[in-house]
Amino acid sequence: MSEHTEAADQLNLGQVMADLRKGEKTADVLESNLSNLEKKIDALLASVGEPEIATGEKKEPGGEVEQKGQPSRAANQNS
Repeated sequence: MSEHTEAADQLNLGQVMADLRKGEKTADVLESNLSNLEKKIDALLASVGEPEIATGEKKEPGGEVEQKGQPSRAANQNS
């Protein structure tokens, strides 16, 4: 009876490994599709004049460009 159980366990393990490989391939395809979609969204946003969202930059009055997370020179001058 232990031989039967061992054989069944080996079959189950083989199926688990096959399912895991299939899941990893699916995840790779989804990640690739997501990256392509993000690039298209960035290009669309940039084409309609939304560079802040597409590039993470914000234009300040006077033409200064502020990087996200960094104060602009205009903000530093007011300090």
